[in-house]
Amino acid sequence: MVQTTFLQPEQFYHVYNRGNNKENIFLKREDYDRFLATWKKYIDPIATTYAYCLLPNHFHFLIYIHTDNELIKYYGAKIEKFSILHCVSQSFSNCFNSYSKYINIKYDRIGKLLSERFKRKLITEESYFLETIRYIHRNPEKHGLIRDFRDYPYSSFWQQPSRLVPLWFNDLKDYNDFHFSTLEVK
Repeated sequence: MVQTTFLQPEQFYHVYNRGNNKENIFLKREDYDRFLATWKKYIDPIATTYAYCLLPNHFHFLIYIHTDNELIKYYGAKIEKFSILHCVSQSFSNCFNSYSKYINIKYDRIGKLLSERFKRKLITEESYFLETIRYIHRNPEKHGLIRDFRDYPYSSFWQQPSRLVPLWFNDLKDYNDFHFSTLEVK
């Protein structure tokens, strides 16, 4: 759970950020969709997303940064000029800058959309990994946006079981029950 300067290959992270001055960063449905498409373009080639939730003024992702070899293959010649760590960092910057530019143009606004730097917590323990999944998926309920987090449309709760169940849960029932257990999320 240590804040690191660079995202390291072969590590799990909880990545999150919020709107500048806690302002909303998603105003309409198409904004959520655009952010996810931008994420897919810039982040999917370098990281596996295990969980996410987009809320009106902030977002959360649980990711795994790909291996050095996968990153070298993806970045190709750029690696010769820059380090892998720089390239990974640049991919996140490109993602967030692209989305910010989209919002600024669409809503005729000026200035920063997101807080200074996105936050990231290194996840080194399986228990914290699992707690983070639950925290991310239950976040809309925690913030009073919806009564039942399972009904929230901008979450990976229903989209990611196929990725999570075989690795960390016995079956889909175990995955669902886990989200209602009483283990505290830090």
